[in-house]
Amino acid sequence: MNGYARLIETDVPGALRHEVRDSRIDRSIWRRIGAENKTADGFGAGSVHLDGPVVGQPISVIGVRFDQASVTSAAQDGSQVSPTPIPAAPAKAVGGREGNEEAGP
Repeated sequence: MNGYARLIETDVPGALRHEVRDSRIDRSIWRRIGAENKTADGFGAGSVHLDGPVVGQPISVIGVRFDQASVTSAAQDGSQVSPTPIPAAPAKAVGGREGNEEAGP
């Protein structure tokens, strides 16, 4: 399933923080989320903090979201019943721009 984040922040010891905005969440980060038992944080709260240093550097993943096609595909793969599509919410103007801000990169 494709997941995206508003912000992925990596703390590198002895260096500046590295930030990536509005990006796809890499599989290696998903593996860490699972390994550190923080899956519910990503799906429920929409944000995850991975502590490190055992597995890797501390990472914060903020504003987790998923594209509709991936969610529908995952639901169909795991169920005998096809999911009912949810109507799209009307687009809102954000920061002077109009459109669907949930579209992936």
